[in-house]
Amino acid sequence: MSEGEGPFFLDSNILIYAFDTLEPVKRGRSRALIERLPAEAIVLSAQVVNEFYFTVTRKLRRPVPAAEAEEAVRGLSGFRILPLDYRLSMSAMELVRKHQLSIWDALIVESAIEGRCRTLFSEDFQDGRKYGTLKVTNPFGD
Repeated sequence: MSEGEGPFFLDSNILIYAFDTLEPVKRGRSRALIERLPAEAIVLSAQVVNEFYFTVTRKLRRPVPAAEAEEAVRGLSGFRILPLDYRLSMSAMELVRKHQLSIWDALIVESAIEGRCRTLFSEDFQDGRKYGTLKVTNPFGD
């Protein structure tokens, strides 16, 4: 991937799989993706960071200890992290109406658009789906 294709938005599932020891294939793919992208071109949202922490400490079959998850969150500070605000929430609600997305997925899309991302990496959306100039890519698809 060239830097000209960025910035790149990472959904929480990309970060979660990087820590999921019981999903070795997805773990390898997510880690390779994160390492391949220039750090300055990676965009996250506060929602993604919080979903990551909650999931790796509570939802994985082999949870990550809280202190380790906190350290991982500190490591995410090298990426651009966008806040969640009222305006973004209202824009997401519009996407919910237009595209029948959940509010949580709409917030991800709106955050990626706000971050001027060209690619949203996620397994939770239809691969290849476009939202304006934003294109969804599933890095786990075969």
